[in-house]
Amino acid sequence: MPTTSFTADQVATFRLARHHLTGVSAASLVSICADVGGIQAQLMSAAELSLWTRRRSTTRADVKTALWDTRELVKTTSMRRTLHLLPARDFAMYIAAMKAWSMAQTHSLLSRIGASARHVDTMITTVMDALDDGPKTQQELIARAKAKASGGMRTWLKYAWSAMRPAIVEGLIVYGPSRGAEATFVRTDRWLPEQPVIEADEARVDLARRFLRAFGPATHRDFTKWSGLPTSATKRTPPRCSPRRGGRNKDEG
Repeated sequence: MPTTSFTADQVATFRLARHHLTGVSAASLVSICADVGGIQAQLMSAAELSLWTRRRSTTRADVKTALWDTRELVKTTSMRRTLHLLPARDFAMYIAAMKAWSMAQTHSLLSRIGASARHVDTMITTVMDALDDGPKTQQELIARAKAKASGGMRTWLKYAWSAMRPAIVEGLIVYGPSRGAEATFVRTDRWLPEQPVIEADEARVDLARRFLRAFGPATHRDFTKWSGLPTSATKRTPPRCSPRRGGRNKDEG
């Protein structure tokens, strides 16, 4: 198969353009998040700044509207098990691509404190039931869970984040509007439109293609570092791609 060579300047130009960093962008917030493979949002102010850098007309109100009113964007744990802003239309793909590995890691972590698969299922059910009547903060969800907790679950609930992680990894809950300084969580089936069912292998290939369109030319190793997925989980993904072959997803606005 013939190969094409690119200079470092050509690669940099491609990446800057793909990331909306070469001039004034008229793209929507959704298109930007799609083009760059999600905006990291461990700190919401950093996510807002990242979007503003790419689209200078963006205000904090615009970001809040896209997240909490129109719900075109969704905030959840994704690549590298860190918070990202993602297009809501792509939510199912990201969850399907990351779920198996993230859940295996979650089970491994929780097993160290004596939580079994049964405890995980019970916690997911408890969290979902608690959110049935609307958004709840993490502390509210933990308090609800403690009221029904067995001895093993009480040990688990000493680790507050563990209470939410399984349902987030499964794509059953996402972040809702903040309540003061506290984040809230909402049920995905009450917050977003019905999501399609996507096979894990298909989703991982799609995720790799989106990565390569944003960061190519890149290697398989680059993809695993970006996604957080191990080599065994990504062995079927395309190993290399050039900017010119990357193309544009017809659904990306």
